[in-house]
Amino acid sequence: MLSDRMLKAVCVGVVNECANMYGFNAEEALERLGARGKKVKVDKVKEKMIPIPFDGEKKSGCCNAIRMNHGLYTQCLNLSDEVCKSCMNDASKNGDILPYGTVEDRIKAGSDFKDSKGRKPTPYAKVLQKLKISKDEVKTYAEARGIKLDESELEMPVSEKKIASDDGKRGRPKKTGKIVEVDSSEDLFAGLVQNSLSACDGENEVLETEKVSKAEKLSQEKAEKKAALEAERAEKKAALEAEKLAKADKLAQEKAEKKAALEAEKLAKAEKQAQEKAEKEAKKLALEKERAEKKAALEAAKAEKESKKGKKVEKKVEKKETKTEVEDSDDEEEPVIGVKKFEINGKIYLKSTTNVIYDFESQDELGVWNETKQEIEFCELEEEEEED
Repeated sequence: MLSDRMLKAVCVGVVNECANMYGFNAEEALERLGARGKKVKVDKVKEKMIPIPFDGEKKSGCCNAIRMNHGLYTQCLNLSDEVCKSCMNDASKNGDILPYGTVEDRIKAGSDFKDSKGRKPTPYAKVLQKLKISKDEVKTYAEARGIKLDESELEMPVSEKKIASDDGKRGRPKKTGKIVEVDSSEDLFAGLVQNSLSACDGENEVLETEKVSKAEKLSQEKAEKKAALEAERAEKKAALEAEKLAKADKLAQEKAEKKAALEAEKLAKAEKQAQEKAEKEAKKLALEKERAEKKAALEAAKAEKESKKGKKVEKKVEKKETKTEVEDSDDEEEPVIGVKKFEINGKIYLKSTTNVIYDFESQDELGVWNETKQEIEFCELEEEEEED
């Protein structure tokens, strides 16, 4: 049993064949027979029958896949941002691969483009000849839509002309024209239906062959993909192992460097502490020495002061006794204290060997010179000394 869709396709094929044989309008006949749904203008149907070759540019808003289009291999005009549903179905039947590739593949290949079966685009002039479309019709159609066609595409290639002009010795023999005789007893429609069914059977055989070929190709592609995937996994595993080893080596090196840095830091810290301790001890010794020197200087100054005080008391007693005795006492030599001139802040003093400071003019004791602080530590004189 033939489905309604197949019966409709057979009917359309029979009407088109009759139209080609007897020269009537196939679309009007199909409309009258009810083989068409809504009424469609004949001019629009004819416009759709005129294919346009690939212009080398991608049309935005249309499907990104390539359609065979009478062997011209042009862009699918279904509206889609990527690939339309129809082309996706074709790809799913072909191992998720677009049968004729994408627009980018078509542009990149240029004149060397071939489909998955190695077929090249059919010359445009040959397509027009096959569809029985004249050059004027194509030019009118293109001008109405602002399409620029290369004149060379409308001319038949030299290779095709050579085949057409062959005398029959090479290639297929020329077919003789068909002579159709219509007999009233012959059911022409039944004969055409039978021819259409035969054609359908032939197409089914071709489809079965293509199906087997596609299955074999799909199986081979799956095997190749599986092998490639396994190789990729092995490569990734080896890369991960190498990365792991490199990471372990790096960590060990960083650990050793860190340990060496800690040891060096510890040693430097110990040396610094020892140096600080030595400096502290030296400073302590210097301070003790300074204190001892200061104490010795003060004791010497005190002893000198006591000695001088005793001398002054004796001198007063001697003055009270007699004037002569005073003069005699003046002639006596007093203990000599070794001093030398000593200048501080522009002022001149006298300094003894025991660091006692005296006034340069009155030769009175003023204090003790502190060698460390570089200053005079003045001492307070007793009331008796100040009165004298």
